[in-house]
Amino acid sequence: MTTRLLLEGTSLAELMAHVRAEFGPQARVVRAERVRSGGIGGFFARERYEITVDVPPPPPEARPAALRAVPAGGLPALLAAADEADEVGGAVAEAAGVAAGRAGAGSDDEPDAASFAHVLEQVRAVTADPLPDPGLAAPPAARALQAVTPRVAVAEPVVEVPTPREPVDVVPVTFPVVAPAASPAPAAAHDLRAALAEIGVPAALLDREHVTLSGVLADVPPAPQPPRTAGSVLVVLGADDDADAAAALLAERLRLPAEAVRLAGAPTGRGGRGRGRTPGRMSSAEQVAAWRTGAPSADHPWVVALTVGADPEDRELARSLLAACEADHVWAVLDARTRTADARRWLRSVTPRVDAVAMRGLLDTAEPGAALAVGVPVAWIDGVPATPVAWAAALSQALGDRARWD
Repeated sequence: MTTRLLLEGTSLAELMAHVRAEFGPQARVVRAERVRSGGIGGFFARERYEITVDVPPPPPEARPAALRAVPAGGLPALLAAADEADEVGGAVAEAAGVAAGRAGAGSDDEPDAASFAHVLEQVRAVTADPLPDPGLAAPPAARALQAVTPRVAVAEPVVEVPTPREPVDVVPVTFPVVAPAASPAPAAAHDLRAALAEIGVPAALLDREHVTLSGVLADVPPAPQPPRTAGSVLVVLGADDDADAAAALLAERLRLPAEAVRLAGAPTGRGGRGRGRTPGRMSSAEQVAAWRTGAPSADHPWVVALTVGADPEDRELARSLLAACEADHVWAVLDARTRTADARRWLRSVTPRVDAVAMRGLLDTAEPGAALAVGVPVAWIDGVPATPVAWAAALSQALGDRARWD
């Protein structure tokens, strides 16, 4: 009887290594989800990954042989039965040693290796992260929640020789079965195409004969990496406090010192007019130009948080400050709950050049795929790098039961 497991951890690759080491190559991934909690304004949230795995029972030849109970005969019969159990256990151990030797040989046409390669391909289809060596031991960070399936009793009374194993936390769980299919049927592909279009995925990404989630994610353009050379300038545009929050997080990810972040633009805060100037915030093109003159001599890159106010004159000020920055790279922070046409118009009103966008609120919208229609590569999803794994989690959350993994 197949056993269903729910594994969780901070790394999807480490979870797969745990599956390989603990449950063998026959395990099959049926669902992968990203779970996020906490955070402020869409940033600084904690995340972990959960995967659901089906583990088939071991083949009959690998199971410990059973010793028939002796219904009568007294002490001599019990001793004879014990001798028979010792012989059976030795045979099982010898068979296991032969199987282990075959596994160490690493034959290319070995069925176990091919089976586990299929499991790894399910993860590679949705992640850009390298997977660890499947021969490594399971990492301690992975924690398994296992649904225990009781053994089925045979017709005759038996005394089973148990197989020792490491203890695990045992919690019964139930999930709907999601059967992966290597080649989706035309009807299933049509249903998935309609479901992805409903959550905002652009038609250009769905223009193919067979629509699969991995195929759609493979065509999502990656965002260019921010510059890391000393003296380079990266400007982060955003409304209200978004630019300041994203710039601080970006500097932390790049491991920059606190003085590498400069503030510019309109005062922050919703309804911020009349709040006065923020100390250290550059509010004129002349101030920015004076700072930019000495910026190349720094031994680190710069991150400029440029706040854009709501009024037309605020956007005009932002344009002049951005020009004075002479930026090497430009990011914009957008709210995914804003209509795509409005987001495009806001970007055009500030600058014709944006290298990447940081999306906030993407997991709170029913149409996360609409962020792919802005026309600018997405660098972050709610403060998390927009890797294929992050996109897979966001789209799967919006699709719900309609998600079909290939």
